Amino acid sequence: MYSKTDLAAVQKARLDLITGKKAVEVSIAGRRVRFADVNMNDLKSLEKEIKHSLGTGKKKFSYLITTKGL
Repeated sequence: MYSKTDLAAVQKARLDLITGKKAVEVSIAGRRVRFADVNMNDLKSLEKEIKHSLGTGKKKFSYLITTKGL
């Protein structure tokens, strides 16, 4: 299970890679993971997985429009 702290760590790691750091290390759910430039997609996928787990991802809304039939 992930926590908001895990999400923040992944987001910081992505920012570090974007700003030029060649490799970042992050602790997620009690284990240490190291990412390099070529793993940006893996880092994005992990962030998406954590957001989904926490229920903080994009939400979809549907609207139902009806008339009285007049």
